[in-house]
Amino acid sequence: MPSNAFIFILSVSAAVSVKAYTSIWTIRHASHPYKTELYTTEFVKGMWRYLWCADHIRLEDAVVLCNQVSEYNGLGPYDVASARVEFGALHKDRAEDTAFTNETFACVGTESHLRDCPLVPVAERCPSGNVGQVDCNPADNARKNLTTSLVSLPQLTGIGLVKVQNSSLEGMAGLICNEDGLWSRNEAEVVCKSLGYDLGFIVTPALVSDNSSLPHSFVIKNVKCQGPESSINDCPHTDMCQSIDYHEKNFKCPNQCDGDAAAVFCN
Repeated sequence: MPSNAFIFILSVSAAVSVKAYTSIWTIRHASHPYKTELYTTEFVKGMWRYLWCADHIRLEDAVVLCNQVSEYNGLGPYDVASARVEFGALHKDRAEDTAFTNETFACVGTESHLRDCPLVPVAERCPSGNVGQVDCNPADNARKNLTTSLVSLPQLTGIGLVKVQNSSLEGMAGLICNEDGLWSRNEAEVVCKSLGYDLGFIVTPALVSDNSSLPHSFVIKNVKCQGPESSINDCPHTDMCQSIDYHEKNFKCPNQCDGDAAAVFCN
């Protein structure tokens, strides 16, 4: 497994067994901080760990893994349409056939944990040699967790950088990263309407704040609004924060943005 990953233990008690598997481990790929919900699963059987082959992961299985993880990361719920199976690009070296489990899950998609899904044997451990990875994106109905405010110089009113607080991440707060360069008046209108203003316009971040007053983290990026939405929760966006301790629900958000911080002028 890649050395730049760290481990989240989803079920580690020996009393929890899935057909002789003593535990299931999920690894987050920390080398890809903007893919905040990318996971690989290992199955532990005795002293051996087995990988889950991408060939055998269905979307129903993927969403169960995502919902299992959401118990610890504060995100979710997830649905089948919001999960995606990935492989290949993040694993430059294909794993040996014996590294893969000879079983796979047959989840319906409504289970809370992988251990609730039946295991079925597979004819071949992993024909492609690709390690399965699951990209979890919260369903639309899970995104009602963001509140917005403006951060600006003391003498300014109704203008500033857009600050976002995520109640699902223990109140973690930070800025919006305009990584794709598409922050527009549509997004500004939605932010300003949610703050009680009638109109919204985009402004250059440097005009409204100095570096000393900036929150040093970014919570979401690449917000895409149409304009009629009532709040930023209703606009597609990408979460940037990661859970770093599933027991304590500690979260970390990146302090760098490959673009500008989003800023608005409200009237």
